Amino acid sequence: MDSSFALGVDIGGSHIVAALVDTETGAVLPETQYRSFVNSAGNANEIIDNWAEAIRRSWTLAGINSSLVGIAMPGPFDYENGICLIAKQEKYQALYGMNIKVLLAEKLGLQPTDVRFINDASSFLKGELIAGSLKGLDSAVGITLGTGLGSAYYTNNQLADAELWRMPFKAGIAEDYLSTRWFVNEYTFRYNKVIKGVKELTETTVDKTEAVALFESFAGNLADFVVLLNTRLKCNNVVIGGNITKAASYFWADTCKLLEKDNCPAKLSVAKLGEMAAIIGAATLFEKESIIKN
Repeated sequence: MDSSFALGVDIGGSHIVAALVDTETGAVLPETQYRSFVNSAGNANEIIDNWAEAIRRSWTLAGINSSLVGIAMPGPFDYENGICLIAKQEKYQALYGMNIKVLLAEKLGLQPTDVRFINDASSFLKGELIAGSLKGLDSAVGITLGTGLGSAYYTNNQLADAELWRMPFKAGIAEDYLSTRWFVNEYTFRYNKVIKGVKELTETTVDKTEAVALFESFAGNLADFVVLLNTRLKCNNVVIGGNITKAASYFWADTCKLLEKDNCPAKLSVAKLGEMAAIIGAATLFEKESIIKN
């Protein structure tokens, strides 16, 4: 097994993406990328089989039979021991309490030590520090906007889950205002209509005036959150990723204008690498020394 390469895997609430990464440089081999849908409401065997199959498909594209496997995984999760702690989230509940490290290693013919896990937001931030919009910086906050609010913090050569989703914010917590759930609930509240997610707001089937108004409010939420973040964490570099940023053109300019109006010194940037950031961050779990360049 060539230890200079490892498979990076990004697991979300409805997908898995895998690709081989050069762990010495952080470069992704694009021809090895494989993506598939995951039924996160399925039983444990179905989910593990699906994950294992995606990993094998990526290996096949790379022309190899095995490799080290680093996995970016949403929490709660015991990342060191590989035990799933997700419950009451309408995803992967069938895996609660199971040792995913052991189960997946058995499916793939690997040793459990060949499989490692990292928080998905931490992995995203790590990838952006290695090869993305934050390359060369010595401190940063990473935020992922999607089904939930993910966050990570890097300073003093240490990477950690910031757990900002539960930070008190406005009339609730941050995740209430910075997630797909906010868009869905707010749209229903304002217009008595139903949408499944943010993507629908960018399509012609939704009233443009309604969509613009919703994105303007979201821009206000995000700007207020970044101001609070800057005050509490004293970090001026914030990178935003996650599926909601695919609609960044609808709220990014307004967010930046509001930050300028508030004289907030934080430098806001959109993730450069997309989902490949988490792939890189996960694969480089096997690098003996950090390849984050300061």
